[in-house]
Amino acid sequence: MIEQLTNGNFLLMGGRAPGGSLKHVLMDRLLPKDLPAQSLVADLSAGLAAVALAQVAEQRNLRCRVYVPPTIAEHYLRALNATPAQVVVTGSLESAFQELQTGHHSGELYWTRQNYQDCDAYSHLTPPLQVEHLVAGVGTGCALRSFGAHLKGRNPLIQLHAVYAQAPGLRPSGLSLDLPNLPDVGSQAYLRHLFPELQIHTVEAQNSTDAVLEVMKGLQNALGISVERS
Repeated sequence: MIEQLTNGNFLLMGGRAPGGSLKHVLMDRLLPKDLPAQSLVADLSAGLAAVALAQVAEQRNLRCRVYVPPTIAEHYLRALNATPAQVVVTGSLESAFQELQTGHHSGELYWTRQNYQDCDAYSHLTPPLQVEHLVAGVGTGCALRSFGAHLKGRNPLIQLHAVYAQAPGLRPSGLSLDLPNLPDVGSQAYLRHLFPELQIHTVEAQNSTDAVLEVMKGLQNALGISVERS
């Protein structure tokens, strides 16, 4: 899961690593092991997280429902349609959040987002490396927010780097939604609100992993985290 690079740098579950994407590993850990077969799991995502949940649910004999925006990339939608998951394409993500919250609290479904802060996935996925920088590719910002908070708890002096890859055909970073009560959780402004000292990089690259590796070239003792979005 960890690829050792030069200059004391490491890459965690980049798109080139074996065993599936970072999101697949996280989804597997986010779903409790004692969920009965055919339980309904659900979440809302703009792309790879939805695919990862659907594929992990199929492997574990769970039912799955994912809410996705109309702007979801075609290759993600094809991957979702290749699974038994119920795919709900909706432009009203506020309604989707309401359905997820209601279903989770009533016991109708298990909403994976409810387990993001409580699960032990991040401690398991982050080995006790002595790193001075966290370099994360940004889609919806989940990896940066989650791993950043976890690693800052270990080392308050760690430097955080957000990497936005720019390439033709690569979907925009963040959810890119105009919702009055929901922030664009992958936006620079929102991430800077969470981490005021955050360093932001915009890199022309064909995918998120290449962009992260480009930023890491100038660093030492850095941990790169990337989920492919190409």
